[in-house]
Amino acid sequence: MSYEDVRYNHIFGAKPGYQKLEFCIRQALRDRLRYVWVDTCCINKQSDPELSEAINSILRWYQRAAKCYVHLSDHSASQGWDHFGQSRWFTRGWTLQELLAPRQVDFYDASGEHLGNRTTLAEWINCTTKIAHTALEGRRLNAFSVE
Repeated sequence: MSYEDVRYNHIFGAKPGYQKLEFCIRQALRDRLRYVWVDTCCINKQSDPELSEAINSILRWYQRAAKCYVHLSDHSASQGWDHFGQSRWFTRGWTLQELLAPRQVDFYDASGEHLGNRTTLAEWINCTTKIAHTALEGRRLNAFSVE
């Protein structure tokens, strides 16, 4: 699902990524949030200026988010925790910012089952990413070096 799919009202159900968008909207309604922003369809990747602006602004957008939902479309809770770190989500370009910048990050499996949050899953996330526990538990990013 892309920005163009949403803008031109293409048939959503058949598009890859539709389940992620649908899940995000349902969860935001449950959490009584008024707005959602989904990286796969809210950035016009066909526009170089807009893509450049998005890349330069995305950390700030994540920092201002009330919540960040991580929808692991290729993971099921029934697969166990060993499979958790093998999700494609951990290989995406935005993952580091999406993981560390928001105040709250909640993880969900492909069916929408809540797996935990950044703090409760810190051990599993650390095993996959090698990101320090203190960063996953919310320590300010400027407390860390680039290394």
